[in-house]
Amino acid sequence: MKHDLPLAHLEIDCLGAGYGGFAVLRGLSLDVRPGLTVMLGPNGAGKTTLLKAVAGLLPRSGALRLDGVEIDADAKTSDLVRLGLALVPEGRQLFPQMTVTENLELGGWLVPKAQRAQRLAQVLRDFPKLAERAGQLAGTMSGGEQQMVAVARALMSAPRLLMLDEPSIGLAPRAVDELLAVVRRIADQGTTVLMVEQSVRKALAVADRGCVLERGRLVARGPAFLLSRSTILRESYLGATPASPAASHPSKEPSMSDLSMLINGLAVGAEKGATFERRNPLDGSVATRAPAASVADALAAVDAAAEAFKAWSRTGPGERRALLLKAADALEAKAPQFAEAVPAETGATAMWAGFNVMLAAGMIREAAGLTTQVGGQVIPSDVPGSLAMGVRQPAGVVLGIAPWNAPVILGVRAIATPLACGNTVVLKGSENCPRTHQLIAQAFNEAGFPAGVVNYLSNAPADAAHVVEAMVAHPAVRRVNFTGSTRVGKLVALTCAKYLKPVVLELGGKAPLVVLDDADLDAAVNAAAFGAFANSGQICMSTERIVVDRKLADDFAARFAKKARSLPLGDPRGADPVVLGSVIGLGTVEHCNALIDDALAKGAKLLCGGKADTTLMPATVLDHVTRAMRIYHEETFGPVKCIVRVDGTEQAVACANDNEYGLAAAVFGRDLGRAIEVARRIESGICHVNGPTVHDEAQMPFGGVKGSGMGRFGGLAGVHEFTELRWITVQTGPRHYPF
Repeated sequence: MKHDLPLAHLEIDCLGAGYGGFAVLRGLSLDVRPGLTVMLGPNGAGKTTLLKAVAGLLPRSGALRLDGVEIDADAKTSDLVRLGLALVPEGRQLFPQMTVTENLELGGWLVPKAQRAQRLAQVLRDFPKLAERAGQLAGTMSGGEQQMVAVARALMSAPRLLMLDEPSIGLAPRAVDELLAVVRRIADQGTTVLMVEQSVRKALAVADRGCVLERGRLVARGPAFLLSRSTILRESYLGATPASPAASHPSKEPSMSDLSMLINGLAVGAEKGATFERRNPLDGSVATRAPAASVADALAAVDAAAEAFKAWSRTGPGERRALLLKAADALEAKAPQFAEAVPAETGATAMWAGFNVMLAAGMIREAAGLTTQVGGQVIPSDVPGSLAMGVRQPAGVVLGIAPWNAPVILGVRAIATPLACGNTVVLKGSENCPRTHQLIAQAFNEAGFPAGVVNYLSNAPADAAHVVEAMVAHPAVRRVNFTGSTRVGKLVALTCAKYLKPVVLELGGKAPLVVLDDADLDAAVNAAAFGAFANSGQICMSTERIVVDRKLADDFAARFAKKARSLPLGDPRGADPVVLGSVIGLGTVEHCNALIDDALAKGAKLLCGGKADTTLMPATVLDHVTRAMRIYHEETFGPVKCIVRVDGTEQAVACANDNEYGLAAAVFGRDLGRAIEVARRIESGICHVNGPTVHDEAQMPFGGVKGSGMGRFGGLAGVHEFTELRWITVQTGPRHYPF
């Protein structure tokens, strides 16, 4: 039954209700929006109590607001019907000795007689089956037909909010389908519907939204299509989901985990149960089997973040800080799980995983400290009496795309500062480490962030471009950040430019470490070894070219090669600690082997290491490298490094700048004035004097120039990237106008 009033929106705030001294609901808050919302949960959860409290059949505490107008807690049932609320109770409560028409007319008892006749005619048009049996006694009808009468009777008052309590109880499956189709039609015609239902799967198939109550507490909510795929529904109400095509032919190796995504606070699988596998780079065994998000999944994550932004952007800095600090603790508590996941998925060492967790937890705590640093300034105005301000405000939804090589650090970096600034986030994890990135999302969820504030997606490699573009194109996404290769970064930048979305890019690098003629060789060798071979050289800041003054090049090369040979290499899953574990895959091995062959063919000298035939690659050093060789220009992103010999400071600076990248650099020299001057002349976003190229701190402005990207992560620089700067004026006195 259609009506001309606006669609009803019921807000339930801190509702308390029960029976006598027994409280069933305590502090329940819920939005019942236009459309069809289904309430799910076990017996005794409080679902019926909720409906009765809203309908005025039970005393209640808390607030009910219909379209923003508060409903008096002492309102009579008749008053609520006049407001537009109607309840169809469990069991229908028809009068069996009365006809269908007579039962229907009782539903319009508050309606003037003339209008009652009009509404009866409308209801019979909407329910043709009842029109055929208008004179039949209600008690002689089937259960499904009686339920139709009960619903139609409630519609006689032309309600704006229709509540249905277990309408399918006792009905045959076909009757359930017919009834739910009717309920869907009622919602589509403009009546807001709140339904308690036991037929979970069927109810979610027709609903817009779903909520799960347990022991009077709301434990899950969200779009119905997401809720139907959530872990809580699957395990408690739906049973095991049908196997996906990928899962129907499982590999011989067991998967390390059954992963899920996080959308709107729900742990969910992908649409149609789609999955993909990440295999261990060492032995090819299945490390993880993860959900393969579709475009629809990606858009659902952005929608959830957009909805959550309304409240999160208004949340005070103290609350944001407290949640971030809890997230840091939760992340640290997962250190053993990270120590298992990182080696299995990426081949890195447990030591690298532990370092990642330590630094990432510090990043979250630093972000927590930024919540009160999202400030602004008063700007002098030429207009008399005008108070002009530059105000920084949350931008909106931030899409963070994180890589695999420093998975915990860079996954956290993609979302921590945006959250501190009041944005909501969608983290798109790397296809190479879905479990590792899921653990980050779990830590934030366990910290108590509201549903939708932090969302996490995993996708199959082939779907990445479509999933990313769909999210970038979404109007709610206001910032994008990406860390990864320059090749992919350019594609992300093009997509962002297409939709006019600001983007922060931290891309590839070819970090030079310059050793001047007065350098402390021991310090330079140790820093170069750390920068070159940490995580097998798979760090954006990795020392890629060691530019050494010819006066001390022989001595440096001998010491550096000795240091490199001493670094233990092995399976990171073994008992013995290793510095170099596996690289990410055979593609890296093939790339590095080709660079070695090219360099040796053109006159380079191999000091240690060499080509590999597995992903366990040794620390490899090539000396006498020239710009004619590929390794001089190309990023290895592996444990293969080169020494370039130069004559004097000018050649050193020219060599350091002779590449397309500009992320990190280092300069070693005892004359600090000269070393600092050299550092100033190197084209890079970051440069360290007498320190390694691999160095990151959460409060520092981190980013590169040239092919290494644009924008900055970290500290106040990150605040500037992930907020909008608005000009706001307040006219404090009269203003003169020319006309």
